[in-house]
Amino acid sequence: MKKSVVHNSKDDIARLSAVKRVLHGKRPQFLRQDAHKKFRFAQVWREPKGIQSKVKKAIKGHRMMVKVGWGSPSALRGSLRSGVRPIFVSSLSEVGSIQSGSSIILSSTLGLKSLVGIVKLAKEKGLIILNIPKNFDSTVKSRFDVKKVSSKPDAGNSKPSSSGALDSKIENSSQKSHVSSPKSVVSNPSSGGDHK
Repeated sequence: MKKSVVHNSKDDIARLSAVKRVLHGKRPQFLRQDAHKKFRFAQVWREPKGIQSKVKKAIKGHRMMVKVGWGSPSALRGSLRSGVRPIFVSSLSEVGSIQSGSSIILSSTLGLKSLVGIVKLAKEKGLIILNIPKNFDSTVKSRFDVKKVSSKPDAGNSKPSSSGALDSKIENSSQKSHVSSPKSVVSNPSSGGDHK
């Protein structure tokens, strides 16, 4: 039986990253079949499903298929070029247990308030955030300003009168009743005469 070898030492990581660079240079660009012919096809990989597909049959002179052998070494999969694996963060409590100097990736489902809290704590701890824009502070400030403006009531009309709202509803309903729709006049062919 084969024993699974775990590559943990720095020498192994350096050797494997050299192997990964060589493989990356040889790896073809995997594109969807006929992506160069049709503009509507995105320049991404899609597995060919056709019975007579030359790519699926791996006929010489056609595109290469995505296969296991083209992958990078399993010890380096999901890691950065430096060989460090980033940590996925989806809540503020997860940031507390991460060591300083680590790289993190923030969840895309985070809300604005929790995102600001995580970024602030990460900067205090000296964490590297990989998926944050350079102008994050100005973007957040503008988003908060927009929320403040939209949540503030009008200065003159702090509390709208109920009679004014009622009048506008009545006016809208009367306008809708005057507009005749083409579906309102429908002849019923089955109403006249007996059918056997």
